[in-house]
Amino acid sequence: MDVSASQRPNITTLQGSYLFGVIGGGMALGAFYLVSLPDELTPALFVLVGLGALAQLVSLSLWGASSVSLSFPFTFLTLLWFGPGAAILTNAAVVLVHTFYRVRRPWYKSAFNFGSLSLSVGLAGSAYIAFRGDAPPSSFIETAVPTLIAAT
Repeated sequence: MDVSASQRPNITTLQGSYLFGVIGGGMALGAFYLVSLPDELTPALFVLVGLGALAQLVSLSLWGASSVSLSFPFTFLTLLWFGPGAAILTNAAVVLVHTFYRVRRPWYKSAFNFGSLSLSVGLAGSAYIAFRGDAPPSSFIETAVPTLIAAT
């Protein structure tokens, strides 16, 4: 099925490079961490993924037509408790809900959303692990610094 020129987004080479980098980088980092999911997937993981997807249905209005999703706390909790792979799985559920709920969005917008969310949670998870954060957290004192670093 050929898409006419009027339906395609009009982007410059620099914008296209950025979009390709975010989508490709997010997909690569997502694939890297998805293979590191825990061997035994617990019901708690599925509950958090489901709650993250449901939270995507609720948005907080900011100003004008702007709003923010309430799914981030569930993604961050999944990151701390199960690791980056599980958080990327939560983001995949969130992006699926965002793609099909209310207004169907084009594939390239969904790919960009998944890529950017995977990059952010993957890099946050890498920082958390690099600063010796445990998944699940062993104690508040030992994981306070890695958690703060991952949150920034």
